[in-house]
Amino acid sequence: MRIYCLALYFFCSAVFATSCYITEEQRTENSIKYQDQVEIEITLSDSDYSVMISIPSQIGELPFQGVFLVTDSLEDPTFFTQLQSFEENGKNVAWYTINTGLIRRHFIVASFGECSMDVFREVLYHEI
Repeated sequence: MRIYCLALYFFCSAVFATSCYITEEQRTENSIKYQDQVEIEITLSDSDYSVMISIPSQIGELPFQGVFLVTDSLEDPTFFTQLQSFEENGKNVAWYTINTGLIRRHFIVASFGECSMDVFREVLYHEI
């Protein structure tokens, strides 16, 4: 009986694990489709940029999971960190401040659902 339960457990785990595969093409399509729902507001104060990110609590049926800051490249980042988010007016909000002398190419990655549908958006400091 124990062997049967153990086999059933591993079978169920394997089925769940294989059902979460997202191709690179799907990831890119999802990001393009939903990137306008990730809002980025940038303000300059003295020599610091303040970046406020607003993310919906869900996209379709997929709940918000987290938001990340990636530096230089999405494929080979030189810096990667999760940003602390909090709920405000029905949306998830995160922010960071960075000195103008430290500006590089930055990306915001918002993750939704257990299978991590990611929405990428570049932070464009020069548009201020």
